[in-house]
Order: sequence, then C-alpha cells, then structure tokens
Amino acid sequence: MAIPITSIGAKVSYAVEMTTGTRPTTGYTKIPMVTEIPEMNPTPDMLDTTSMDNLEYTTGVQGLKTLDTLTFTARFSQDLFDLYQGESGIMSAWETAKADGKAMWLCIDIEGLNKSCFLSVEPSDIGMPAASTNSVIDVSLYFTPVGEPVWDTDPTYTTI
Repeated sequence: MAIPITSIGAKVSYAVEMTTGTRPTTGYTKIPMVTEIPEMNPTPDMLDTTSMDNLEYTTGVQGLKTLDTLTFTARFSQDLFDLYQGESGIMSAWETAKADGKAMWLCIDIEGLNKSCFLSVEPSDIGMPAASTNSVIDVSLYFTPVGEPVWDTDPTYTTI
C-alpha cells in the first residue's frame, strides 16, 4: 500500500550556477517559513487537428505548457527579508548571476519523494505585504520561470 505524501518537511531553496548552463547540485540555501508552494503541473495547450470528417467531437494533439509567474507564500520576518533583499541575498545573487550570464535555480524538495523539482527562475523584489489587525503577516515571493522543470536527485544545502 502506498504511503501518501504530506507537506511536512517540504523545503524551498535556491542556488546560482557556478558554471554557466550547469544546474547546481550543491550549495542550495533554504528560504525560511514558506507556507504555500504553487501548482506547477500546467495543462498542455490542445492543438486542434479537427477535420471536416469529424462529425461530433474535435480532435487534437498536445501543445506547449504554460507556467505563469510562480507565487510562493511565506511568513514575513526580518530573516526572510534579509535573505531576499540583503547584500548577499536572493536579489543580489540574481543580479550578479545575470551579469555573468548564469541562472538562478529553485528547488522544491518534498519529504518522502526520492527526487526534487528544479526550475531556473528570475526572482522579483519583495514589495510591502498586506497586513491586518492581530494577524501574522504573509508575503508573496514571485519567481518567473525561464526554463522547464526538471526532476532530479535531492540537492546538498548550505548551512545557515
């Protein structure tokens, strides 16, 4: 009997290529207090192959899939803000990588799976999150996919 997978222990992390065009397998830094990971299983477009001899149904073949900008939700904290916007944070690492022609990669590592999902991305700056009386503040972290998702062996993480 299969054991269902839960979100307990799931990690979202990032790393920058050391060699242009080569996805890093080590040095991933965990993004703290992520509470929501977006769906990354898009429906492929259907390319219509219907001809005049079809009498009731259209026919088709699979087309490309579209991954829109990915929105991760995290608890807003000074640690998260520093990791994202700080001198050696995500945005700084991205700007340096971009200038060197290298990519930034996200990793979604779910406990209970023997593979992790990797995706090359471009991050967006953190804006001011919404807040209300007597509540925890959450922030949306936006990443634009610049490559296709890849399933591969779990990465090695940096020690923070």
